[in-house]
Amino acid sequence: MSARHIFLSPHLDDAVFSCAGTIATLVAAGDRVVVVTVTAGSTGTKRLPESARSLHETWGLSGDVVARRREEDRVAASILGFEPVHLDFLDAIYRTNARGRFLYPTRDSLFPSGRWRNERALVHALAGRIDGIVRRHVGSILYAPLALGNHVDHQLVRQAVRAAGLAPVWYEDFPYLGSEPSLASGDAWAAIRHVARLVGSRSAGLIPVVVPFDPVLRVRAMAAYRSQLGSVFGSREEMGDDVRKLFPRTAGGQPAERLWHVSAPQGR
Repeated sequence: MSARHIFLSPHLDDAVFSCAGTIATLVAAGDRVVVVTVTAGSTGTKRLPESARSLHETWGLSGDVVARRREEDRVAASILGFEPVHLDFLDAIYRTNARGRFLYPTRDSLFPSGRWRNERALVHALAGRIDGIVRRHVGSILYAPLALGNHVDHQLVRQAVRAAGLAPVWYEDFPYLGSEPSLASGDAWAAIRHVARLVGSRSAGLIPVVVPFDPVLRVRAMAAYRSQLGSVFGSREEMGDDVRKLFPRTAGGQPAERLWHVSAPQGR
């Protein structure tokens, strides 16, 4: 049976951190949901850059770190009811160039805007994999990250979707959306203009849709990624505070995830 909804997750947590409420709503409606994590491949080398070493220490993980993180993803899947699919691309902290030099040796190097251009071959390889997944699930709806915060892996996924010529529903990366003034300000037109620039769409063609969520269920699913709570949020308590503070609200005051649909251009 084909999946009705396919969420692309740059890392083993991003789709749940950003879209747990939407996923839970779709599953509750009886739809099949698949979450495809792109950078879920284990590295075969023990030589690591500072970016990886410092994150491993913060995460409290050793050995096959990515395998441990895949297990966390399966726990989240059991809570929300989605099917996890793990691709074998490497996380940016493990990737090297043709000479074996690490491309992102420090944590700061992971975030510069436009950094994906250094890995155009990877963008095209990923575009082909994503296109193949979508073709196998005829009639499915694809969800992809806006790459708020400019993490290079989020940028790669966004650009691969665009390179494949696909028309996804775009989601706002959490918790990075809290650092985007145009999205956090409540100014609807500023948000639309910002999203249009990111995805190469006309402002008039973007339709924001809010999906309310249960904060308790959302925090429970996010907490499945135990290794990530300290490095991303500080603690589970701080994560809960961010969930309550950073997401937009419905007209009735309920916290909600905001998705961006791109309407088809009108014919002449």
